Amino acid sequence: MEQSPLIGLDLMNSYKKLIDKGFNQFGGMHLVFHWNGVNPLGYAGQGRGRTGILERNGADDNLVYRGYYVDDPKSTQFYTQYFKALTEHLDTIYIDEGKNITVLDKWYQHVFDEPKYAPSGGADWRTIAELIKANGVIKDSDGNVTKRLKTSDADASGILKTNAELVDRWVPDLKDYENDKAFYDNLIKEGKDVAFYVCVSPPVPYLNRFTTQDNITGLLLSWYAEKK
Repeated sequence: MEQSPLIGLDLMNSYKKLIDKGFNQFGGMHLVFHWNGVNPLGYAGQGRGRTGILERNGADDNLVYRGYYVDDPKSTQFYTQYFKALTEHLDTIYIDEGKNITVLDKWYQHVFDEPKYAPSGGADWRTIAELIKANGVIKDSDGNVTKRLKTSDADASGILKTNAELVDRWVPDLKDYENDKAFYDNLIKEGKDVAFYVCVSPPVPYLNRFTTQDNITGLLLSWYAEKK
């Protein structure tokens, strides 16, 4: 089975159209999924996180989608190549050529959505994030790192605090942000990138746009974000 990290990279040239319209923040889809052995988007507690990799079948050259545990050698091999290719490609798409600002500077790679919901989510997230740190880099002629691929993931419980050195944009849910506000506010003071999110949780009394809550909470959520 042949793996190619270049599948689909040419499609990323469409970002130039978005840049022309004023977009300057970009992100890559999650690379690890809550896999239940059948469905790559399986629900919580149904298994370890796995990567989903498109591979070319050597017999008929068709693309097939397969899932591998994150520490499987095939995952390691693929993402080692992929992060190098992705990083180099993103650094060729300019947002401001005069200032050497490329899409890479504004790109946040999502690794594993809400990793707490997988039995080994924190460890699985770290495995892929370490591959990003090792391979998602641009170096100058002296071998010094000048740019790198950055990480960002929704973290419903603060599980990524144990992997702080690998987190570039912190995205706690609103409940965790409020429960550990001093931690996140200190990150902001240090110049770190911090956001928060809501989904089907947290429920009342937290602000949310979820349909079971009063409409006013969705409006207040925007007000809250602006105040923060």
